[in-house]
Amino acid sequence: MNQDFKKYLELAVNEGVLSDSNRVLLIKKGQQLGIDEIEVELLIENYLFEQSKKLSEVITDDYDISDDELVIRLSNYTSKLKEYRATIQLDPFPEKLTAKGKVGAALNTGRKALASLTKADILTDSMQLAGKYSPIPGGKFVGKIAGNGLTSIVNKIAGTENKELKNVEIIELCKKYMLILEKRRNKTEILGEKYSEFEEKIKTAELSPPKRKFF
Repeated sequence: MNQDFKKYLELAVNEGVLSDSNRVLLIKKGQQLGIDEIEVELLIENYLFEQSKKLSEVITDDYDISDDELVIRLSNYTSKLKEYRATIQLDPFPEKLTAKGKVGAALNTGRKALASLTKADILTDSMQLAGKYSPIPGGKFVGKIAGNGLTSIVNKIAGTENKELKNVEIIELCKKYMLILEKRRNKTEILGEKYSEFEEKIKTAELSPPKRKFF
């Protein structure tokens, strides 16, 4: 299989599922790489078949976090490893799905959705715009206060918090998430590569910790 196409294919398939829109994009990408459409379809189906076999053989870790979100969090946290102290937005550590009922799972899904909104500052921006165009005197100020206040409340509900961590604490946080990624590293080549990448960053931080800066 064309190695470039293989990488696009791995990125497009999420936990054994390929969306129709991603399939269309893969066909176009395959044609750009000089691969016939029929051959692209065969490559896709063969890959999906192999993935379904692997997923059925892999013992799931049951943590309530997708592969994408796991990689995103580790990318964010490991990017702070060169700092002696860093402020990080902490999300609740993933729970075991088997340890929760349907109600708990639904609540957790809601919290994650709220957390994603606060990361994008969608709620704060919306409230600030409302204040900006408010006809009442002091509208801009009210909008900003309301936006910040609402975001603070949503953060509490979602379980997220901005916290300053020392380098050793960031390392421990990364290691906790690496335990999950270690169980998934063999699912795809991409996850395996990410595991090695994050592992190297953590080892480097442990061997050469950043020095405290005095101002």
